[in-house]
Amino acid sequence: MCLLPTNEGQRIDQQCVFIAERCGFNIDYPLEEIDAHRAEWILASILHRDMAYNYECMSYQDAEHLSREFLGLFAAGARFFMNGKFEEWMPNNSDHGLLKLSSWGGITRSTFDTGVICIDSNQVGILWFEDED
Repeated sequence: MCLLPTNEGQRIDQQCVFIAERCGFNIDYPLEEIDAHRAEWILASILHRDMAYNYECMSYQDAEHLSREFLGLFAAGARFFMNGKFEEWMPNNSDHGLLKLSSWGGITRSTFDTGVICIDSNQVGILWFEDED
C-alpha cells in the first residue's frame, strides 16, 4: 500500500501513473474507472482468495473489513481505478459471490497482478497484489 498527496496540476490519469511509478510499477495502458462498491468488492475478493489457485487466504468477512478500512482512508467523492476485467464467480460452499480476475494488463513482472488505485482531493493511494502460479 502506498499513499501520497495529490498534485492539483495533474490530470487524474497522470496522478494514477505517478503513484504507480513511485511504488515501482509501470503503467503503459489506460486504467478503467470503477465505482466505490466495485472497488470494495474487487479488493475483498482478492484478499479472500489468491489469484493463481483460488485458495482461501482469509475469511471473506475479514477481507471485506480490510477493504473498507483502506477505502475509508479516502474522502467522499473519491475516484477508483483498476487494471483488469473481473467476472462473477461463486466458489463451492460459499454464501457470497466473488469477483475473479479474468484478464488484466500487468504492471509488475508477476504472473498475476491487480488492485485498486484511489484518488481524492488530498491523496492518491494504491493497494496492489501480486501472485505466481
